Amino acid sequence: MMWGQLIALKKAKKEHKERGEKMGKVRTEQVKRTARELLDKYPNKFSTDFEKNKKLVNEYTNISSTKVRNKVAGYTARLASTLYGNDDSEEDTNAE
Repeated sequence: MMWGQLIALKKAKKEHKERGEKMGKVRTEQVKRTARELLDKYPNKFSTDFEKNKKLVNEYTNISSTKVRNKVAGYTARLASTLYGNDDSEEDTNAE
């Protein structure tokens, strides 16, 4: 990274912080693509529950890296919450 880019990035972060905004998290295209493919192939399996998604990602993929697996599981939970809404809260109330 060039010095000019570094200074511009620090300035942007400072401006966002002053306005009370947070910088977005960056996910690689591999993580996003894998998560979308899993949701397309198994739409009824994944939910907003990260722990459940982590086990399913381990089962349905051959990702050997724990860090990447967790990123994919987290992104599937995020996508599931936007696509399906918060399904887990309904399941929890029915289980009691």
